[in-house]
Amino acid sequence: MGFPVTLQESAYDFWALNNISFDLYRGESIGIVGLNGAGKSTLLKILLERLVPDRGTVIRNGSIGGLIELGAGFHPEQTGRKNILINARLLGANEREIEDKLELIIKFSELGEYIDMPVKTYSSGMNVRLGFSIAIHFVRDLVILDEVLAVGDFEFKQKCHRLIHKLKDQKSFVLVSHNTRDINLFCDKAMLLHKGHMIDYGKVDDVMKSYSLVNRSDTYEVLKEKIANRKVIKKQVSKKSFIENDIVKNCTFSESEDYRISKFGRIYKNIDNIADIKLYTQNTIENGEVFLDNSERFQLTIEFKLLVDVSHIRIGLPFFSENGQMVIGPDSREETLRSKEFSEKGKRRITFEFKECPLVEGRYLVCLAINNDPGFLYRDHIFWINVKNSVGLFGTVKTNSIWNYEFI
Repeated sequence: MGFPVTLQESAYDFWALNNISFDLYRGESIGIVGLNGAGKSTLLKILLERLVPDRGTVIRNGSIGGLIELGAGFHPEQTGRKNILINARLLGANEREIEDKLELIIKFSELGEYIDMPVKTYSSGMNVRLGFSIAIHFVRDLVILDEVLAVGDFEFKQKCHRLIHKLKDQKSFVLVSHNTRDINLFCDKAMLLHKGHMIDYGKVDDVMKSYSLVNRSDTYEVLKEKIANRKVIKKQVSKKSFIENDIVKNCTFSESEDYRISKFGRIYKNIDNIADIKLYTQNTIENGEVFLDNSERFQLTIEFKLLVDVSHIRIGLPFFSENGQMVIGPDSREETLRSKEFSEKGKRRITFEFKECPLVEGRYLVCLAINNDPGFLYRDHIFWINVKNSVGLFGTVKTNSIWNYEFI
């Protein structure tokens, strides 16, 4: 071609993606994670047919809609309402569909009177709200979401989450996010990309553990070896006898309810959704108090009856210090979040265990929260746990650290 020799010698092939393979069926959701430059956006563009792969094929049955660059196609001089019409057309909607969904989109976006003002007057958050509202109401068989679950303020995010959960049974989703909570919340399986390679693929929990090992400087071979050598610790549940505690009778405190709510959060009991909540502990609860040495194992089994089917469920056990600060907040998301059976109505039992209490000496209030994320089915203060040190420790939380020393 007549280029200088130095330029020819420096040329090389760069594979943005190499040997990627996966299946996704209707009603399934897959999360794609990886550092910047891993190949996530390239993969989405291939799925949306914006790029054609040099090798390999993408086999689709059904149409695809992508929420990648929300609001990127808005005309700044036109009103929000006019931009809905324009963008809906670009997404393939006909006049009847647009007419049926126009008011739904405006209501969902919560733009109110601003909908008839030029988009150039909108804040960035308002642009994103409108873009998400348009795209999510014209979803296809497969919906692709690229970091769009960070839209808007907290309340708007929760509304977006609820709508996506509602659509999950009907559609398939591909979600790209650096927020591991979103991947855990919405996805049935996950894929880890690193420098164009698929490093791990399968259960969300396993892939998230692999993701935590990634360093930008890692080569494909080094990262694969790190993941292969990762130790998997299986959780074991003690078979010691438990004491049944009726929390209605044992949930008694010397402090008033108003005081506890102001310090440790609200109480919420939905008797139409949940009933017959019982606790089983190896420690007697007397007058709302439990006494424990911090070298002891602590177990708590929660039994309840779910009166309705819910989308998903998780149990939280936040521990608060006496001044109202949450010290630790264990929950069951890894065990129950993606279990459809656990979210169906009927009796349920789940056991939580500290192999060794991680708290140092002090008095802590324990709450029980049963969530149909993002809302509560039940939340109440259940007992005080009084922790005694078997050895002298400082701070609030005991670290599971190992000290080594040598003479030099």
